[in-house]
Amino acid sequence: MNTKFISIVTIVLLSIVATSNAQTALPYFTGFDNANQKAGWQMFRKGNSNSTYEWGFTNIDAYSPTECLYHDYPVGQSTLRTDDWYVSPPFTIGSNGKIDSIRTSFKGFGAPGEGDTVAIYLLKGNADPALASSKTLLYDYRGDKYLGGGTWNITPSITLPATTGTCYIAIRYTTIVNWLDVRFDNIKISGTAPTSVHDKNLAAKNFVTLYPNPAKDRISMKSAAAIIESIIYDVQGRQVYRGQSFSELNIAQFPNGIYTLRCLSKDGAEAKVPFVKQ
Repeated sequence: MNTKFISIVTIVLLSIVATSNAQTALPYFTGFDNANQKAGWQMFRKGNSNSTYEWGFTNIDAYSPTECLYHDYPVGQSTLRTDDWYVSPPFTIGSNGKIDSIRTSFKGFGAPGEGDTVAIYLLKGNADPALASSKTLLYDYRGDKYLGGGTWNITPSITLPATTGTCYIAIRYTTIVNWLDVRFDNIKISGTAPTSVHDKNLAAKNFVTLYPNPAKDRISMKSAAAIIESIIYDVQGRQVYRGQSFSELNIAQFPNGIYTLRCLSKDGAEAKVPFVKQ
């Protein structure tokens, strides 16, 4: 049998698996329990980056098995400000987006006060809060919205403002000296077809070309649109690269296999291109 034909069929089949694993459509759910549920989330440290206390995952006191997102209080700090963001994968939100529920557990010697922040934001245009074109406060856990004691509570439904382009859900923890442990789990986001993370109409706009394909050490990208974000997933849906547009990328360190490049353009369009690393 023609080996070239076999290779092409294998690439197509595996790339379908890769695309399926990488795709995240509304309704969206994460309990931070496995690689797929953690895929696309990333941390940005805008305060004291030397602190060992940052966003991470724990199986201790999670709302549901096996893990949850948590942030310990910054032990021993007196003057340095912790300002850590944990930001979701990109979404395209129209006019019907909604965070249906978020589970939270807070405990410590003091509630968040002046200068402290435990809050949910909507970022537009860039996952990095410093580069986002807008930051919209969705829910502030201070004041009468703070429920301590280490018990799990559910945040009421949050309607997402109508937005065009790429958006992100961000969890922010800011403090200097407050002893406050926070945990988040089981985030559910819903919406109609126009609010999908991967809108099918946008995905059909294949404005990105990769070459060579298959590739050994480097791949090059050509695009007919301005790219604001490029993400590469392996065949299991794990994120192995994230950045902006590239003309050439060194992939020598990638294990041999099938990958999917997902690109978001400045106007909110999306393209997914499978490729093979040999």
